[in-house]
Parts: sequence; C-alpha cells; structure tokens
Amino acid sequence: MPLTEHIKNKVHSAAYFDDQRDHWWNRDFLVLMGRRLRLDRVHTVLDVGCGMGHWGRALAPVLPLDAQVTGIDGEPIWIEEALARAAAVGCADRFCFKVGRAEQLAFEDNSFDLVTCQTVLIYMQDPKAVIAEMVRVTRPGGLVLIVEPNNLSQNLVFSDKDFAKFVATAESIEEILQLIRFELIVERGRQAKGHGFNSVGDLIPGYFSELGIDHIQTYLSDKSFALSPPNATPLQRALVKHYVDCSERKNVICDKESSRIYFLAGGGKEEDFDRLWEQSLRKLGEFADDLKHNAIHFGAGTILYLVSGRKPVRW
Repeated sequence: MPLTEHIKNKVHSAAYFDDQRDHWWNRDFLVLMGRRLRLDRVHTVLDVGCGMGHWGRALAPVLPLDAQVTGIDGEPIWIEEALARAAAVGCADRFCFKVGRAEQLAFEDNSFDLVTCQTVLIYMQDPKAVIAEMVRVTRPGGLVLIVEPNNLSQNLVFSDKDFAKFVATAESIEEILQLIRFELIVERGRQAKGHGFNSVGDLIPGYFSELGIDHIQTYLSDKSFALSPPNATPLQRALVKHYVDCSERKNVICDKESSRIYFLAGGGKEEDFDRLWEQSLRKLGEFADDLKHNAIHFGAGTILYLVSGRKPVRW
C-alpha cells in the first residue's frame, strides 16, 4: 500500500517515513561510531519501535556479517513494510521483525548485545521507563544506544528569505516568537496528554545516569539537510517533496485537530488557536512554495543525539 494511504488512514508516524528518512545518516559517520562503540563485537540486536526498519538497515553495514537484527513495532503494517524493504536490499536473512510494544518488551532478561531505538521516545509517555525496559533485555556489559532529537531547535533555522525579513523589520522578531510560543504550548499539551515530548533527546543522558547505566557517551549526528537551488541531490529532492507534502496536507506541527487538542491542554486559549494555526500554516505554505520554485536556500541543521551506555556487568 502506498505511503499516502497510510497517512490518510492515520497510521502512526506515516507522515515521517517518506524518502527523506533514507538519507538521515552519513555512512562514514556510522563507521566511526561503529569503531567508537565496538559494534564489531555485536551479534544480536534489538531495534525498538523499528517502523519500516530504516535505523536497523542503516546500522547493518557497520555490524558483523553474522549479526542478527530483531525489530519490533506496535503497527503491524510497519512490520510488513520492514520485511519487504529488507528483502528488497538483499538482507532479509539478517532481519526478523515482530509486532511488539516498547513499554513491555516480549524478551527474556539479558537477551541482546545491543538494544537501540531511533526517534521512538519522543512519542512515549514515560521514556525513562522504556529505557529501563531496554536495559532489562540487554546482556550484562551490552550496549544501549538511543537516537532522539531536539526538534524545537529547528524553529531558529533561517533561510535567506527569513534572514532578510529579520534584518529589515522589527515585526519579524515578534512573528518568530509567536510561532515558537505556539509550538511550545502545543508541546506542553502533548506532554500533558501523555503523548511524549518532541525534544526528549536533551534528557536522555540524564535518564541513563539515573538508571545506573555505565560508560555514558553522547554524540551528535553530523548530517546537515542543506537546501539550495537547484536542489538536485536525492536528499534535497526528498526533502522538498516532504515539505510540500506537509503543506498540502496542512500538517504543521501535527494535524489541525490534534494541534488544537494539545494547544488547549497546554494552556492555550481557544480564541487564539485559529489565528496562530493559520499563521503557522501560511509560513509553511510560503516555505514549500519557495522550495518548489528554487527561490530560497538554507543550511538546515538538526540536533540529533546519539546516546550510548553499557549495562553494568553486575546489574
């Protein structure tokens, strides 16, 4: 089934599993991380909240050839997609995918050399409890590796058009602040509803420490998502399509209905929502239109943490 159908049917995370996700990592960076984290010693892997298997497939080339990767996800449709994609790239024999919940992993204690996840804890009501569950199924001395972002930081990434407006008009500062405030209120409401926190990456090293995990190390992905005319690389084309699709679906932070619920739960006022939503939607629409016509450029970075630690031998 096409991804657009999954989006229409509101399958979890469908709007973020498009082609741009295939370009999240620089291969040489993962090779470097593999050496630093001694991934050559890893033979059993659990990918928690695997989705369509993007993260597991990205890691596979820096793992030993005999390493077996088990992926679990709560959406059966993603398990089907993950199996198909692993087969399409000729590595189905290295992967096993099952339906499962991150909050209650259906595996024995001390089962895996490496337990990992990518952009999963941003959706969790209690991310620390999920990490504890991941540690439980990691063997003593084994590795826990978590990849999570600070997504709120992207509000202060400037295109050349944004910068020109920022320099020329004092009102632009107020506009930026209004949009940031709107997103913060939505995020606060999302947290209040138990649906996670979009910048949970900031908190992961502290959670590791509180749980007693050893040898904690924190890194940042070195990937940039710069867009500049003519946006001809596969990554740039995928990104332009992603932003255009979001604009056409009117998906700003999330869809309008969810945003309203979160905004009110976060302390926002009903009379303010439509104005702020339309302001955010208009900005996204202008941005997407400018990208389609190669009318802007920006060096978009993102804060994406890689936090690793080892389960103590005596747990």
